[in-house]
Amino acid sequence: MQTEDYTRAIIKGLAPKIDTKVLEDRIEARMLRQKLLEKDEPPRYRGLMDESVLCRPVGGEAVMRGQLSKVLDVGQRGKATIQIVPFEIGAHAAQDSNFILLDFDNDELPPVAFVEGLATHQYLEKKEDIDRYREAIEYLRDSALSPHESVQRIIKARNLFQGD
Repeated sequence: MQTEDYTRAIIKGLAPKIDTKVLEDRIEARMLRQKLLEKDEPPRYRGLMDESVLCRPVGGEAVMRGQLSKVLDVGQRGKATIQIVPFEIGAHAAQDSNFILLDFDNDELPPVAFVEGLATHQYLEKKEDIDRYREAIEYLRDSALSPHESVQRIIKARNLFQGD
């Protein structure tokens, strides 16, 4: 659910010396991947986001305003369920991890957890690993704001970014 500008700022923030071609390839991959949400029958997608992502001015105020507007748009058009894990819950089940759990309706495709790391990424398929990530998602979902409350929190955060 990232804008191109936000994606560029995030990647450059993680790897300031990244080769320009690699940067552009990564941006393109993220932009292509999110086109799945625009299909007539998109996959079910739930974005559980730590509230800190609403506050950190990645790329500057205009980039953040655009990014938060995009998240709101995706959620309000029903392309994804967006929930914010608020500061007030304290430590949470994914405090030290950024991951995506891919669960398929097709019995031939096993679930996969994609875990982003600073130097490498992992694709986990073992049952015990998948069970642990499902458990983390359940805890996050239960501790997160409702989708409606999350929209209100995102709007409030977006209004703090007036633009550059």
